[in-house]
Amino acid sequence: MSNIKKLLEDFKDALYSDNYPETCRIHLEVQNAIIKDPKILEELHCAEYSSFIKEQNYMSLCLNYIQSEDWKLVKRKNNITVESRGSGNEFFTRCTVLIDADIIPTLSVLSEIDLVTSWVDVLKEVEILHEPSKLKKLTKYHFWFPWPLSDRQCLISFNAIPMPDRRAMMITMETPERNDYYGNQLPVSTSREVMMRIKLGCLYSEQIGDNKTKIIFVVSADGNIRFLPSWLVNYGTKTIMYYMMDALRKKIMNIRGSIYEERIHQKADYYDMMRKTIFA
Repeated sequence: MSNIKKLLEDFKDALYSDNYPETCRIHLEVQNAIIKDPKILEELHCAEYSSFIKEQNYMSLCLNYIQSEDWKLVKRKNNITVESRGSGNEFFTRCTVLIDADIIPTLSVLSEIDLVTSWVDVLKEVEILHEPSKLKKLTKYHFWFPWPLSDRQCLISFNAIPMPDRRAMMITMETPERNDYYGNQLPVSTSREVMMRIKLGCLYSEQIGDNKTKIIFVVSADGNIRFLPSWLVNYGTKTIMYYMMDALRKKIMNIRGSIYEERIHQKADYYDMMRKTIFA
C-alpha cells in the first residue's frame, strides 16, 4: 500500500470515529504530500475525502454569511436579531440570539435532531435516515406552512464541525445534490410529497463568555413554488424565525431536568468529546 493510500485509510478511520482533530491533521498531511508530488492526485480515489473537502468549502461559505455586514435589519427584540438579504430565490435570513448558558447545553438542544419538533413549530416530523458518524446525519424533515406553501418535505444533511480557535461549533445543513450519502442511496420522494431544498444553511454556536453563548442561524431555502407572496416572506422572516429562536432559547434555559439533560448524561462520551475539542 502506498503512503497516500495508507493516509486515506487513516483519514477514514478518524472520520468515522469522530476524531475531528486527527481528520484535519491527516488532511493537512495529504495536502502537503500533493504539493511535493502533484501526481498523488491520481491516487485520491476516496469518496470520504472528497466529501470532506466539499464540507470544508461549504463551511467557509457559511462563515462568510455569518460574518458579513451586508444584511438588512428586520427585527430586534429581547436579545434576538432577525436580518435578511436578497430576494426571490436568493433570499437569505440570519437570526442571532444571546443565551445565558454554556455551549454544551446549547449544543444538546441543537444536536438532538429527533427532538427538534419540540421547539420548531412548523416542523411536524423528523426522520433520521442515515448516521455515518456522530457528527453527521441525513434526515428527512416534514414541514407545515401557511398557504400557499402547505406541507413540504426536505432532505437535509447535517455536519457538525468543531472550531476550537473560536470556542465554537458550526452545524452545516444542506440538501444533498448527489443521490449517494456516504454509501447510502437517498430515498425517492412519493407522488404526494412536495420536496423543498435547503440551498444554504448553518447553525453557529460560540461561547463568548462565562455562561454566555451566541447562536447564529443562517438559511436560504427553495420552497418549490412558482410565486411566493411578499406577505408570506414577511411572516416567515418576522414571525416564524423570531419565535423559533425564542423557543430555542427557552429550551436551553430550561434544560435542567429535561430530556436534553438526560441525553447529555446518556451520551457522556460524545458531549465530553465535544467539550474537549471545542476548548482544545
